[in-house]
Amino acid sequence: MRVASLFSGAGGLDLGLEQAGHTIILQCESDPGCQQVLKYWFPGTLLAPDVCALETLPLGTDLVAAGFPCIDVSRAGLRRGVEGECTGLVRHVFRLLHRAKLDGRAVPWVLLENVEALVDRVHGGAPAIQSITDALEQLGYNSWAHRVVCTAGFGIPNRRRRLFLVASLHGDARDVLLSQGLQPCLGACCEHDADGKPLPTSKPCYECYQAPSLDTTDGMDKCSLAFDLGNARCPPGVDVCPTFTTSNSRICLALEKQVGIMRTTDAERVQGFPEGWTEPCWPILGPAMNMHRKPTREADSDARERARHALLGNAVSVPVAHWLGERLMDPYHKKYFGYSESLMPRELQSKADPMSKTQYDDLAELGGMSAGYLITGSKAHVQPADDPDNPSRMANGHGLDLPNDDGDRKTLVALGAGTSAEEGGAAAAGPETGSSPGDGGSGGREGGVRKVSSTNRTTRSNNLGLWPSCAFFVRRMGRFAVQGVSDCPVKLPYEPLGTFISEVGRSPTPSALHTYFMRLKEQGWDVQATVAKLLRAGAGHALPEETRGIVQLIGEAGDIAKKGELVWAKDACRANTYWPAEALDPFNLPPGVILSPAQMNPLNQRERGLYLPSSTAAAGEEAVKRAQEHRKIFVVFFGDKTFQWIFKDALLPFEPHREAKTAELEALLAGRTLTCSGHFKKAMQEVNVVRDMLQGTKNLGEASTDEEAGTKTLTHPALLTQAAQAAAAAAKMDRCGACEVCLSSQVNRRCYVVRAHSAAAAGHTGAQLAVLGRGCIGARVSCFWPLDEAWYQGQVMDYDRFQVRHTVIYEDGDREVIALWAPNQLVRIHNTPKDWPAEAEQIRRTQEARALANSQQIAAKAQHKAKMEEEAMEASKTPYERDRDARMANNNAALQRIMAGTDEILTPATPLPPPSKRAGAAAASIAAVDKPTYAGACAGNASAADASAAIAMRGEGAAAKEEAETAGAVSEGAPAGSTGAKSGGVGGGAGKRRGAAQTVSGECSNMKGGGKKQKS
Repeated sequence: MRVASLFSGAGGLDLGLEQAGHTIILQCESDPGCQQVLKYWFPGTLLAPDVCALETLPLGTDLVAAGFPCIDVSRAGLRRGVEGECTGLVRHVFRLLHRAKLDGRAVPWVLLENVEALVDRVHGGAPAIQSITDALEQLGYNSWAHRVVCTAGFGIPNRRRRLFLVASLHGDARDVLLSQGLQPCLGACCEHDADGKPLPTSKPCYECYQAPSLDTTDGMDKCSLAFDLGNARCPPGVDVCPTFTTSNSRICLALEKQVGIMRTTDAERVQGFPEGWTEPCWPILGPAMNMHRKPTREADSDARERARHALLGNAVSVPVAHWLGERLMDPYHKKYFGYSESLMPRELQSKADPMSKTQYDDLAELGGMSAGYLITGSKAHVQPADDPDNPSRMANGHGLDLPNDDGDRKTLVALGAGTSAEEGGAAAAGPETGSSPGDGGSGGREGGVRKVSSTNRTTRSNNLGLWPSCAFFVRRMGRFAVQGVSDCPVKLPYEPLGTFISEVGRSPTPSALHTYFMRLKEQGWDVQATVAKLLRAGAGHALPEETRGIVQLIGEAGDIAKKGELVWAKDACRANTYWPAEALDPFNLPPGVILSPAQMNPLNQRERGLYLPSSTAAAGEEAVKRAQEHRKIFVVFFGDKTFQWIFKDALLPFEPHREAKTAELEALLAGRTLTCSGHFKKAMQEVNVVRDMLQGTKNLGEASTDEEAGTKTLTHPALLTQAAQAAAAAAKMDRCGACEVCLSSQVNRRCYVVRAHSAAAAGHTGAQLAVLGRGCIGARVSCFWPLDEAWYQGQVMDYDRFQVRHTVIYEDGDREVIALWAPNQLVRIHNTPKDWPAEAEQIRRTQEARALANSQQIAAKAQHKAKMEEEAMEASKTPYERDRDARMANNNAALQRIMAGTDEILTPATPLPPPSKRAGAAAASIAAVDKPTYAGACAGNASAADASAAIAMRGEGAAAKEEAETAGAVSEGAPAGSTGAKSGGVGGGAGKRRGAAQTVSGECSNMKGGGKKQKS
């Protein structure tokens, strides 16, 4: 076929199709690095840089292949769906198909690829796959089919699950995707001897391969682990790589005797590419420079490797693309004959090919009865087919109730793709569970970690309306779901990771390992086996002490003190059989344990008054006293964490009845009276953990206890498992509603307070401080700075409730606001909790003194700045301006003294002459004044003022001469004034006042005369 490739990426889909015999006539990719790879490996092929600008498809296009962006539908993204900015680009695929149809050359085949989260419902809306299939049906495609395919099924250790959709105008899309490998392999992939045992030389397929167990030393040495340090949504893979993402440069491998980051060439081989396929992507070169490449600098090597890994994370695995190309080369060679089909619910049926209710009911009755239909009464009802407590569960695994004999028509409802949680296991993969980072499941090979589930068994998942992971559509037949389809269509020999990769790259940093494991612990994963594998592989130097165990504050109540009494209690949900449980007396609860409102809801108002200490006052003392002997207490059953309120005298102590009740439960399970073997195994494991804890601290393996630091590090397996259980329970707390995340619109992010409590339960040192809020102010801590690779000591000074962050001031004076609970924070404590209040008081006093000193320093700086500005202004003034300012200052000082009544007011006997005649009539004025000193001062000052004005008007050339004449005029014209001013010196009482008064009057006269003179 002639293939038009849209969203080509690194060319994985194109390479596989070309290997199968197809011809690539068009490629469309906007990323510059991908463009360089495509130009290098597909020379001569038409390359379009923008799908939005592409107007039409080339003539003769037989197949459109598109791996459109997954950012808006991925479980690790914001889940905006096909309306998102990136995933919404798929509309251009339909635009080009529609344009080709209008031009009379409709494309007969379409191949789409994306993550398996395409079938998820987000926030109650329709799944993205429904919008895509609706668009294909409106374009006239008569059939489509989709299924999830795992790359590991082709013999490569790559756990990459992707959804592929094939649509056809005239053919049957089911023949391409669903005609091969629908059933899981049951051992036919191996060669067997005469006795039916597999030969040692035969290699099983991925479905039949049994990875070595990490529970034994021998298995731990034989197996290999791979985990993405930048993504803790899934556990490590045993002998298989986790789903590749755009940050593959952080995938860490733990082989037999070495631990390091996966090399780029190995990542290319894991995706099925030849070694060196992505080398042309870096550096980015401009036009006309491809033939003049400069050698890459050593400083750019990290950027180059990151760019190559990003391309591989978005690429389609070449073996899967090659298999699809082979099926499309001869799409009618193999036929699909049906496998566990079921008609999809009516609300999920095609809008382009609608059917009436009668047609739907008739079609449902004709076929697909073995596919898991439930026949109910007048109301549609769905019960999970794999529910272990469903008595109607049949041997084939489908919940099928036979119709009654009354012949009434029953409502047929098809089961969706979702299933309930496995017995004793985690919930089905979803946005809130430990699913694969690239929306791929774990494949049952989760290495070294075990998810501790705190799901209530009484909660049932409703599968009504869920879109199946495998489905097909045929026009005039409707949409069908196919259950139990294998994700490995080809059963090829599987090569484990340890034999596929023999060398590793650089060693991971301790901070990266610590962050990864703390993120897993925060979600409730038990990582003991993974840590043990890394230690045996030689990574002990890279694992901090906080990663190997759990850290607890010495002053806080330990896990032993928080446990209730072990008892045997009758479980009404299990045929009233005795089941191991933990009893909590509301009147004597362990420290730190609080009953939530949901746990108290089963009690009515009267029972609350009798059995809860907070409500006993309303019931009366006599009633409470009588109820003490026969009252209900809170009981939590091990295994599924369900709870009941049971009378205290109906409980049996655990140890005296342990052997008898255990044997009784085993007999009921063996006789199929009870079908919850998974819950029983998990319950006994949890009971053994608590029993080990209650036997005494001597068996708990305290690795180190630092009395001065106020912490202890515990490494006993029982305590580590208990911490994982506590973290899983804390992760399901209600959101606080007051932090930054809860008050924002980002509902898919986890609450900061919930994360802090989960991390604290998992043993994170900083989180145990963070949950205390302002109660940890005064703690002296050390924080690890990864870039400096050093510890810096400081003290917790403040707390921000909105961001759930603390302020730490280091010894060198640096201030940092950090989230102590964050997984990437390595924190150590240096004083005990009992010392924190005194430290907090000292901090308060220090802050007050520092604030006072800062205010004084600021005031001093302001005064100094004002003084400097004043001096600078004074230096820039002219002599005339300085003289004027001095006279004004003297006037103001004299005025203040006069107003205060401390100086004598002197007035002339006769009015003064006009200002214009004052200088010439100075001598006559002296005779008219009663007091000679006043007249002398006026005449002298007037002459001085006129001389100063003359100097300012004439210029600098005659300045010295005028000053000399002025001095002579002053000395000749006012000897008495000069004497009076001189006598009013620093030490002179009445003489100072007088001289000052005379000077003030003279200055006033002089100012008026000067102004007149300048004006004339």
